[in-house]
Amino acid sequence: MISELAYIHKIPVYIIADSWKFTKKKVPIENRSLNEVWNRAPKDVKIKNPAFEFVPKKYISGIVTEFGLMKYDNFVKRMGRKKDF
Repeated sequence: MISELAYIHKIPVYIIADSWKFTKKKVPIENRSLNEVWNRAPKDVKIKNPAFEFVPKKYISGIVTEFGLMKYDNFVKRMGRKKDF
């Protein structure tokens, strides 16, 4: 939601990531304890606490890695040359 709002208001969004975490495999998003958000939530309140979020590529201005600042497509292309992902 934050990246979408930034996109609408022309505020760049940069992702910081290590290249060794890149994979083309579908990775499930870990859901953490609800108590991290609200320890005494009412029973009728549903809480989701994902460990990280998915950001659509159209909202990403660039990716900061150990290789420097890269555009999304350039990062994916460079990772595609790695044999071990």
